[in-house]
Amino acid sequence: MVKELFPEMTFEQFVTGESNLQAIQLAKTVAEPASPFSCLLIIGDIGTGKTHLIQAACQKALERGSKIFYLTGYELKEQISLFRIKRELREEEYDLLALDDIQLLAGRTQIETHHFLTEIIDSLNLNRKKLLVGSSRPPESIRSFSPNLSSRLNVGLRIILTGPDQELKTKILCREIKKAGLSIEEEQIRWITSHSIADFRRLISIARNLIARARLDEGIISDGIIKEVLEIFSTQKEFSIKEIMAAVCRNFKVEEEQLKLKSRKAEYTLPRHVFLYLCRTLIPRASLETIGQAINRNHSTALYGIKALKERMQGDPELERKIDLIIEKLEAN
Repeated sequence: MVKELFPEMTFEQFVTGESNLQAIQLAKTVAEPASPFSCLLIIGDIGTGKTHLIQAACQKALERGSKIFYLTGYELKEQISLFRIKRELREEEYDLLALDDIQLLAGRTQIETHHFLTEIIDSLNLNRKKLLVGSSRPPESIRSFSPNLSSRLNVGLRIILTGPDQELKTKILCREIKKAGLSIEEEQIRWITSHSIADFRRLISIARNLIARARLDEGIISDGIIKEVLEIFSTQKEFSIKEIMAAVCRNFKVEEEQLKLKSRKAEYTLPRHVFLYLCRTLIPRASLETIGQAINRNHSTALYGIKALKERMQGDPELERKIDLIIEKLEAN
């Protein structure tokens, strides 16, 4: 059951620096079939790269011939096809089980799922299989987790990911701007990175705002553009999912209920993907689960929609400008 493994989420695409080099090395080590380390717990806030690191390790393990079972906490929380998941895990010989966003299992209603996971982890250990776990919090700090489950999630290596330091901020900004075919002065980079930027998504959003504005100004990232973008992000108001949905519906001339339909018609699919992308960009603390639920979609579908829009934007500057315009109107209100 390999799912949600996106081509761009590899070790090669994971920006490295002194602050995260050890985390990357440990993830690579666990991904090796012959590694003596069988369990890795990755802890980090939203936007610190947990999912990217887990998927990179999974893809590396696949390259080495391992069989992967990848599952999100959302799927287990909602007990989506739990019977099928149990059957697949028990009937198939998997070399590595990856559990992303395990903190979503917090809650008294998850007793059956907790017990099931405890059994599965015991089976993995007994058969010398690998376990990769991602969580925004340490298992022992999640009150509703049973002591048995917490202890099993803590038996191996532990990595704590943090937001970007000065070195990573510089590398990411330079990479994004270079990919766009633009240039930026060293002094300008130092100016941007001196500001407090808590996570990678916010940093990439700043880069994209710089790029979008520069393209409207002869492709030059001027000091004025940098000042404008930094002011937006330093005083950026809190957007709500409801505000973003209303803005998308106005611009694409669709009704909110149409975004929630199962229909795959282009007239609904594009605004749906734009909505997902804008929520992810403008509300960095909102989880994929929360965003997806607003339009009756799950974690994996929301992630796919965001990925699909990013790919489309790369070859459609008109769409990029339309999305920038929606953002500007939201910020002006």
